[in-house]
Formats: sequence, structure tokens, C-alpha cells
Amino acid sequence: MKPDYRTRAASSRKRRSWLRLPRVTIDLANPKHQRNLFIGVITLLLTTIGFTLSGYEIYAYTESSEFCGTLCHPMVSQYSRYTVSAHGKVECAQCHIGPGASFFVKSKIDGIRQVVAVLTHSYSRPIKSPVSDLRPARETCETCHTPTSFQDNVVKTITHYDNDEANTPEQVTLILRMGGWKEYTGVVKGIHWHVSNPVYYIASDAQRQKITWVGVEQPDGSL
Repeated sequence: MKPDYRTRAASSRKRRSWLRLPRVTIDLANPKHQRNLFIGVITLLLTTIGFTLSGYEIYAYTESSEFCGTLCHPMVSQYSRYTVSAHGKVECAQCHIGPGASFFVKSKIDGIRQVVAVLTHSYSRPIKSPVSDLRPARETCETCHTPTSFQDNVVKTITHYDNDEANTPEQVTLILRMGGWKEYTGVVKGIHWHVSNPVYYIASDAQRQKITWVGVEQPDGSL
């Protein structure tokens, strides 16, 4: 026997009643409502602050050199060398990712692939170099090593010790003609002349250790 239209209507109203949101009435003249509203606002504010601070701390840690070198990547030996290098006080992400939201997102997406490689032990051994898809150096390295910041000459004294019984000290003084591009003269010279001049090369191996040809673009466009 099929239910009549009254039974179906009652069943439909019952189902809709489950979907209705409860009616909330806030009466600010009621002390109880005032107290509950105050507690709710404070709870929401503290929760928001907590999530914001914890999110920032997580972000800062994932951008730290410790995270890159000890936790995320199998780069213990590279990290050990980095800590005593000239760039030991520069965060890895500052050069390998650089500023900007787009490259931050790109690095995190690429990081997923690296995490999978670590978990499945499918990463290259040893890690291959050079990396073919690095961000251009002008957007990372040259934020510190700008062509206009080089000096004409840098005098550097290096102390060595002989192998005799007294370990006699020996000093070698070098004059480094740093050079670079001078904005006020427009002249490019010194060992960094290539920074502002188009230089091309051909390597015969993937690691670019064997250079078979080097060319410099002349003012007329020839090599």
C-alpha cells in the first residue's frame, strides 16, 4: 500500500527540519548573552592569533637552513660543509629560492617531489650537478654580489706555516683586481668584466667541467 500525500508531506517536512539551522538570538540587553558573546569573541581572537603565529613559525622553519640540510633533504655532508663556508650565515632559501611569492610556491611544489624521492629512496646518488632549472643569478646571488659593488683592487694577505720544526710563518700578499661595472664611467674592467658582457661557452659534459669553446660578443654583435 502506497502512502498517501499527507504521509509524504509529513515525511518531507521532517527531513527538511533536520536541515534547518538552529535559530540563534543574541540579546545584548541580556547579561548572559553579553558574557557568552564576549567569551566567544575572545576565544575566536586567541585561536586566530595562535594559528597565525604557529603558521608563521612553521613557514620560517621550512625556510631555514637547518630544515633544508638536516630534515628535508639527504644533504648532511653538504650541510656540514655549508656551516663552515663563507655563506654559513646566509640562509639556503635566500639563494636557492630568492624573494617573491611565485618562486616560493614553485619551490614548495617541487619539494613534494623531493619528499617522495627521499621516502622511496629514489634520489640520485651522488646528487647530480649542476641543477638545470635554477632561478637566474641576477634575481638571487646578485642581490648581494651586485656588479656595481665590486672594488678596483683588494689587497689580501694569506699566512702559511712552513713544515720545519719552528713552523716558520710565511705570508703571501695578493692584489685582486676585482673590477666590475662603474656606473659613473660606464667602463667594465677587472676580473669581473664578464658580468656585464655577453659571454658564451660550449661544454662537452653534463657537469660543465670540460669547456670546448668560449666566445665574447663584440660591440658589432660578432663573436
